[in-house]
Amino acid sequence: MYLTMSRILLIGLVILALVIPVFAAPQPERDSAVDWLTLIDTQRFDQSWNESSAFLKEHITQAQWAKTLTDQRLPLGKPTSRTIVKKEFQYQIPGIPTGTYELKVYRTTFALKGEMNETVIMTRESDQKWRPIAYYIK
Repeated sequence: MYLTMSRILLIGLVILALVIPVFAAPQPERDSAVDWLTLIDTQRFDQSWNESSAFLKEHITQAQWAKTLTDQRLPLGKPTSRTIVKKEFQYQIPGIPTGTYELKVYRTTFALKGEMNETVIMTRESDQKWRPIAYYIK
């Protein structure tokens, strides 16, 4: 009986050793900035505004946002590649209240204008979701 219990215990430990890493393995974090940029890439400007931070929405109307993107982003053409070149946390950004921000810079190639830098500044809102607070193209 002791031998049987030892085998059962050993089998149980082996199963746990195989199962626990599956549940404990860290999941890759989605890049919410890229998800948001994809909305802009596909000309879903209204949806990109809806998914932006409260701060951004307080400073530009949905109509102004769509017009700005139509005037400034559409002439670049569709992006053909996008690579992150900088990612850092900042606490003070001119023109934005002090807080915790994630600054992400992407080197993006556009079909009609070639390579440019896209900067997205993300903020964590009260619901714990990271949302864009600013977007620049240079």
